[in-house]
Amino acid sequence: MLDDSKGINFNTPVYADTFRRNWEFEQYGDQNHYWLELDYYVMRDAWEATRKPYGTALDFHIKAANGKPIFRDIGEAELETLSSRGFRLINATKTVASNNEAVYKVTELYGYAPDMTFKKYTTETIPRFGTEDPAGAVSEIVQRPGNTYDASWDRYTIKLGANAAKFRAGDIVTLNGMPANPGWSNIAGKPVAIYKVNETTIVLPDFQPAFTKSGTSLTTSQMLKALNWTDLGWWYGTFTLSRAFSSRAPGNVKAVLRNEISYHYEVPELEERDVPIDTTGLEVDVINALTTPNIETWKEMVANREEIIAIDPELESVYTMYKKTVKYTRCR
Repeated sequence: MLDDSKGINFNTPVYADTFRRNWEFEQYGDQNHYWLELDYYVMRDAWEATRKPYGTALDFHIKAANGKPIFRDIGEAELETLSSRGFRLINATKTVASNNEAVYKVTELYGYAPDMTFKKYTTETIPRFGTEDPAGAVSEIVQRPGNTYDASWDRYTIKLGANAAKFRAGDIVTLNGMPANPGWSNIAGKPVAIYKVNETTIVLPDFQPAFTKSGTSLTTSQMLKALNWTDLGWWYGTFTLSRAFSSRAPGNVKAVLRNEISYHYEVPELEERDVPIDTTGLEVDVINALTTPNIETWKEMVANREEIIAIDPELESVYTMYKKTVKYTRCR
């Protein structure tokens, strides 16, 4: 606290003989750029009339109460560099500095927006586009025996041997049976998504098999007999598991994001998040042969490890300036 009994006149700002570096950009690993803080004292009643408006340029020749330049200890080269950066007043905070609360201590913050982009990496959960790739069509013969059904989970385990690796969880597949006897009916299941892919088998939810001629549903017991040929006098033939295209459902994924941060004096334009669009120009969450980008372009982007804007850019007020953060991630 200042001692008002000494009768010091603070009707105009009286600067302290010191300055401080404010390491705003150290959070991005940059210590070459920084802001500056100065302190001055002024009578409470004179504060409004004497305070500087935001945007006022920093005077590097400003003197302290002792008549000495505050920045006298900065080397000529550094002072020239700082003078070229365009420091301006971006914030001022006041606190009571005297016993009778008649004098304020004011801390001025002088900052600038560097003409550069800072980088920082974060790990976040982001949306992941689904895909439909016609080039991924595949059809494989079901092997026997070894096909089972788990009633507690209502799931079939289908044996494909080494060909199981051609499928992946989430693929939409159809199981169809072609009878050995042309007079018998085909067996067809409804399209379902693969729940799990193991080394030689895949796991499917109940695909509700039925005879194609009559539409009559098969029981679990009947289906297992047909799959494993355990009752050849009833129905036997060849089952195939087919995927019309390689597909992946849209969802979320935890990914590493490259954050590009920039500072601005005015509200900046914000880039748009990268999303596929359909033929009508609407945003969609599945990339296929008809979207922009289409699936072939997308596969090239993935192979080239190209980056897209993962989420909507963020804008944050930093005193009288604005900080924009754009987050990029690799195509996947």
